[in-house]
Amino acid sequence: MTMFLYKIALGETNRQVQEKFQHSDEIVSRNFNKVLKTICLLVVDIIKPEDPEILKSSTGNCYEIETYILF
Repeated sequence: MTMFLYKIALGETNRQVQEKFQHSDEIVSRNFNKVLKTICLLVVDIIKPEDPEILKSSTGNCYEIETYILF
């Protein structure tokens, strides 16, 4: 979780996260993806989109919901 927040908050690259936390690229990527997938699972329950059509048209891929929330 710390690596994820560090990378997102500061806009760091994987290489910078590797240096900071002294972990390999594989570990940094794996942990980042685990946290991102968990957030995607929670986003539907915690962040309710204003337009209910978004939930109806969702294909199970949280990318559509993320894009709507970010923009």
